[in-house]
Amino acid sequence: MTDVGARGGEWHPRPKSVMLNSMGNLRHMLRIGWLMARPGRKNRASELYELFSEERVMGRDSLYLNFGWWEDGQTNYDTACEALAIELGEAAGMKSGERLLDTGCGFGDQDLLWLERFGLEHITAVNISERQVRRARERVAERELSEQIDVVHGSATATELPSASYDVVTALETAFHYDTREEFFREAYRVLAPGGRLALADPIPQEGSLSSLRFRMEMRVNRAFWQIPADNVYEPTAYRDKLAQAGFEGIEMRSIRDRVYPGLLEFMRNAADTPDYQQRFDPVFLKGLRSVGGSTTAFNGMDYFIVTATKPAA
Repeated sequence: MTDVGARGGEWHPRPKSVMLNSMGNLRHMLRIGWLMARPGRKNRASELYELFSEERVMGRDSLYLNFGWWEDGQTNYDTACEALAIELGEAAGMKSGERLLDTGCGFGDQDLLWLERFGLEHITAVNISERQVRRARERVAERELSEQIDVVHGSATATELPSASYDVVTALETAFHYDTREEFFREAYRVLAPGGRLALADPIPQEGSLSSLRFRMEMRVNRAFWQIPADNVYEPTAYRDKLAQAGFEGIEMRSIRDRVYPGLLEFMRNAADTPDYQQRFDPVFLKGLRSVGGSTTAFNGMDYFIVTATKPAA
């Protein structure tokens, strides 16, 4: 198993552990169950992502944690995740010499990719998980890119970064966690320079799905697991309105649902039966993969959008 990243136009491998023991997975599942069941704070996304170690990511050659962009015939999770990051970068119009704020950066895979692919001047990558921030900083330092990528532990809704200081702000499959997404929109607007762009890859309910009692009940379970504030559950029309209320214009919302969910489910269904995954993961986890991948109702009622918006130039 290798972890790879960009440096000087080449990819440099790093060994990665290949086996999780059953007791470790049992403790992991119990911690997730306890997290879901605990009363108290509305949002505990930081605690959720502290449970994602390097060994518990789905990729073989990367540490991505997104649903992926699945071209016809695509079967590789790492390639699909990278493709989604590229799709978002292109939608954002990233170009040479620009300054980027990436919120919810995970282990930093997309930032290493974007820096090399688009020639950005500088990236500030913000994440709420201390574990992920430490590892992302290590990976950036290993590639001698610490002057160009600054990984910061902090909140996407209150970054404490200077106003009007970034050309682009991104959230790759993370904004649904933020408490709240509206607060994030306002913070993104503040830190963007006039004419700057906001770009998100974001799963949200399909238009009209919240009228279904069954969907709302299923969404309660999903919110508990993924630590999604109730205030973030709304449909595309409301999403667009909230962006406009934050001051953005030129709002575009492009559904990529058919490029995300079917391919992801097929991957999950098949991955559980591969020797690699059987070596790396506990049978209980693999059973869960098969169950979700084989479901005919998984992601029913959910859409997935690439969203872009611009802060007025004046």
